[in-house]
Amino acid sequence: MRHAFLAATLALAPFASLVLPATAEAMYCGQRIVKNGDSRHRVRALCGEPADVIERVELRSVAAFLRGTDGTPVRIERMVEVQIDEWTYDLGSQRLLRVFVFENGRLVSMSTRGYGLQ
Repeated sequence: MRHAFLAATLALAPFASLVLPATAEAMYCGQRIVKNGDSRHRVRALCGEPADVIERVELRSVAAFLRGTDGTPVRIERMVEVQIDEWTYDLGSQRLLRVFVFENGRLVSMSTRGYGLQ
């Protein structure tokens, strides 16, 4: 049973990249590297203008623990707005699309998707 599961997992492994986008902590733009934590300004300077930009604001719950007057921990929760920018670079029909996601102006994730159109 265990060998059958392992064999099935290994047989399906090459197809995983077709279903899920690849994620990275650093990518090349030409000869330069962009990495998580970089600003939008730096990414634009290294990679150029994106082919597509999607902007949105998400509300997120942030929790903190403080000490009450009697010393017991008290959970304080509040909602904060997070600016999300998703930049897509279309590098041509022979290369994968690159998608960079920024939160409040800082790069938080990079992924590749299907092949470009240009």
